[in-house]
Amino acid sequence: EISSWMEQKLWSSVVHETLAKRFDWEASDRMERLRLLGCGTYSGTWITSLPTEHNGGTVFTADEWQALCHFRLVLPFPSGLACGGCGARQDALGYHALGCSA
Repeated sequence: EISSWMEQKLWSSVVHETLAKRFDWEASDRMERLRLLGCGTYSGTWITSLPTEHNGGTVFTADEWQALCHFRLVLPFPSGLACGGCGARQDALGYHALGCSA
């Protein structure tokens, strides 16, 4: 069982390195560069983790799950939404919500 885990880890790292070389690290859009840098080896672990209430939990509401998937897949949010904190109009990709101090 451990050997199959090690084989999978090795295979995953080879695939990750190969795909990383294909990314356009010279992307002109700053947010796109930051998004690509966030695509690390364990960046998607939350998607396959079993929900738990232990240590703060990993259970998401339907709205939280939808927002997380929008961020992960870089899908636009519905237009015209106001920020729940400051009332400002949200940008299409929801980046305002990540940095709003309200």
